[in-house]
Parts: sequence; C-alpha cells; structure tokens
Amino acid sequence: MGRMRTGEFMLGHMNVSHINMVRNSGSSLIVGDSDVGSRLRVKVVDGWEEDGNWGGYLQITRGDYKGYYLDSKDGWVHPYSSKYDPITFVDKGDWYEIRQKRNLNGSALITEGKTLRFRPVTPGRWHILDS
Repeated sequence: MGRMRTGEFMLGHMNVSHINMVRNSGSSLIVGDSDVGSRLRVKVVDGWEEDGNWGGYLQITRGDYKGYYLDSKDGWVHPYSSKYDPITFVDKGDWYEIRQKRNLNGSALITEGKTLRFRPVTPGRWHILDS
C-alpha cells in the first residue's frame, strides 16, 4: 500500500467480512451491493505523497458526473463541478483511513446508513481497487 495511485481506481469499504463498493446513485454516493448503482471510479488530481500517506482531489472518471470532484460542504459527500478540499489517504497497512483536507486529523470518511459522509469520528476502513 502506501503509494499514490496514478490511474483510475475504485473505493471499497470493509464491512465485517467483505468489501462493499462505493457506487453512484443519482447525485449521492453510497456503499452497496452490485444491485445498487454503478461502481464509482476516480483518479487523483494535483496529488502529493508524504511518509506513506498520499492524497489530492478525487475526480470522477466515468458516468454522468465524469470530470466532477468528490467533496463535502455539509458532511455529506457529493460530486461538485469545482475542487474544494483535497482528500488524504492515511496508510494503515492493508487498508486506509480517508480524511478530508490535507490533514491526518481531518474529518474521517464514514458510511452513515449507506451514504458517504465526512465526520470527526472513528474512521472507516477503506480499500483501493485498481480498475
């Protein structure tokens, strides 16, 4: 792990014994099984690497929101046409914490229900899957 992705990738959330994929469902980003929405594919724009952690702005690479950026103005994660805050991938060995801003203590990406949200709580366990 610990290396910035230079191409397209997908995000998966570890849920007990399996990984649920992040998916598009209209303008919402959810974690779910294959019967809900299409798999979200992103790439890092204006990326950086430091001490095994990495990040940048996450840009959607396919579908109706191609070219939009993942971000949150109110905690809930949505696609936006402009860049606002970068995302930090904090290396935890075989998984990542994902934090808002370029800050190891930024709000953590979690799932609330099945919807993605940044909150200052215990972070989720995220996996990167190359497309």
